[in-house]
Order: sequence, then structure tokens, then C-alpha cells
Amino acid sequence: MFWHNGNLYYTESKGWIPVYLPIVHNFTNSGGLNHTLFKFTVYTNAGINFGGATSSGWEGIALDQLVFHHKRGSNNAQSQVFHDFNNPPNIGFNSSDGWLNSITPATTSGNGHKIWVLVPNSIKYTLSMNLMNYLKGWSVSAQSDSRWEHGELPPNRIYGPTAWTSGNNGVGIALDGRYDAEMYTHLISPEYAIPPHSSARLSFNSWICTEANWDGGAVSVSTDGGINWWFLPPKITDFHDQISTANTNSPFYGEGILDGSTIAGSCRNSSLPFQLKQYEISNLSGIDVRFRFSFFADQLVELDGWYIDDAGIVIDVFKNAGNGYPNRYIQIPTLAGDKLTGW
Repeated sequence: MFWHNGNLYYTESKGWIPVYLPIVHNFTNSGGLNHTLFKFTVYTNAGINFGGATSSGWEGIALDQLVFHHKRGSNNAQSQVFHDFNNPPNIGFNSSDGWLNSITPATTSGNGHKIWVLVPNSIKYTLSMNLMNYLKGWSVSAQSDSRWEHGELPPNRIYGPTAWTSGNNGVGIALDGRYDAEMYTHLISPEYAIPPHSSARLSFNSWICTEANWDGGAVSVSTDGGINWWFLPPKITDFHDQISTANTNSPFYGEGILDGSTIAGSCRNSSLPFQLKQYEISNLSGIDVRFRFSFFADQLVELDGWYIDDAGIVIDVFKNAGNGYPNRYIQIPTLAGDKLTGW
């Protein structure tokens, strides 16, 4: 079932229809692209309905022209054909062109549906496209056009902070006003390699003001390139403001959130400074990690939003085992070099 040119198709497309699916995080600057599988699954059952009231010729589903797009519809649009199927794909085990076919159709429980799977074993092309070219290695995903933004803070603004902690740019929710209702967006970091046996912390400057408990932000981490995510365990007042308990429909329900509710007086004050947020991640030493900053808002009460600057990983490295003097080594996702300078 999908929409195209204002029409909903669910049984018969009456011809070829383009389908566009977003890739939710940036593979460009990591090895994720070479370890990613795309699965096309077809469900059928014992009923034969011809895709309509009567048989109308060929019945089934066909795929052609698998293409990766970047900035589609803009003057800077780029695309790369992954597979056009001009030659029949080799779908045998460990096929030379990267496709696999499930030999035995799997059966889902209870309804007898059969599943046939066609999966690229590995993608053999390197894309030169950066999904978020002003933030090397970062990407943004959202359910709508309401999403994380990167840039300068507009002059004479009445919402949010008055300035970034360093530099002229940062990342925030609605840089020019209040955030939108019913939004859910993710800011996804590059992949960091944390040295084995190291002391490490996630570090960023945060400015946040939302409807307390109902809206807010949360941070999660992935150790498999962004396939699976888990929220950082709650650390109330130290890192998080509170546990999300007000809205059972919130994606953060039962998790630790940042919402500005612990700020004395009120978070509705543009002169408030950013807060340095750090979270101990030494338990992830020796592992490649990726972080996701997520923001959610319900349908009522929109306030300033969430603003982030100077994000990165702080790692304590001891130059000589005997001297006991720690040397901070900071790994950040920007073009700034070897120190925290913001975006």
C-alpha cells in the first residue's frame, strides 16, 4: 500500500510506479554501507484475488531500477543506479552480484503466509554523497519536515538561547521559533571507535526548554552501526531531567528525558547558559559506537526546543603508565581538528 501522485495503491498499480524510501542514517563516512542488507519481502496466502475483481493479465509484483538518490528534486540532485536488472541476477548462495534468495519460503505463524526474500549480500559501490554535508558524518531523519536544523541563530529571536557556546553554528529544533506539534526527529552521529580499556564520556552542550514530561529529548546508542538502538539508562539530575511518565504514547515513555524541567525558576529564559552534559561510556571501550539525539513533541504546548553544540567523545589517555597524569584526547565529528570548537 502506497501513495503516488495523490492516489492510494493497494491491490493493483496499473503499471510501473516509482517508490521512494528514505535511508535513515548516514553510511557515507563509515563502513555501514558495505554491511547493509536491503530485504524485499512478498506476503501471499491461499486466496487468489487477481489484484481486483477478475483476472487482468499478469499478476504479482516486479522490481526494477534500484537507485540511490541524494537531494532528489533539487538543483544539486545526484543519483547512482545500484541495479537495473538488464542481466538476470544470480540468486544462488554467495552469488557474484550480491543477491541472495531464500531457498525455502518461511511461513509466518497462524495464517499460512509465505515469505520470499531477495537480499543484496553486499553493496559494492561507494557513494560520494554526504546526506548532511555541513556536518561531516552526521545525518538527520524525521517523520515530517519538522526536524533538526543546523545553522546560525537568527538575530532578535525570542525563543531558545541567545548564542552558541562556540562558533557561529549549532544544531537545534526550530532555530527561528518554537518547535512544531507532533514531531519526532533524530540527529545521528558518526561512528566513533572507543579505544580498548579507556575511560570515555559522551559530551555535549545542551540548551532545552519543552513542555515538561510530555515533550523532550532522549539520547540512545548503537553498537551495530545503527541497526539497533538502546536508550542511555536514566541518570536523573546528573544527565536527564526526569523519567517520561505523562504520555504512554511517547517513544520515550519510561525512559530518561531532557526537557528543562529541573532548571530553577523556568527554562523560558533566553539568557540561560548552555549546560554541559556528559555521560560515562567507559563500559563501551573497545567498541565502535554511534549516538542518536531524538526529539519528540505531542499535539499541545510548543516551546523553545532543544539546541546542541560542541558534541563529541572525551577519552582519557595516560601517556605513561607510571606518571599518573591524564591527557584528554577529544574525538569530535567536525572539521575543527583536535579540540572542541563546535559546529
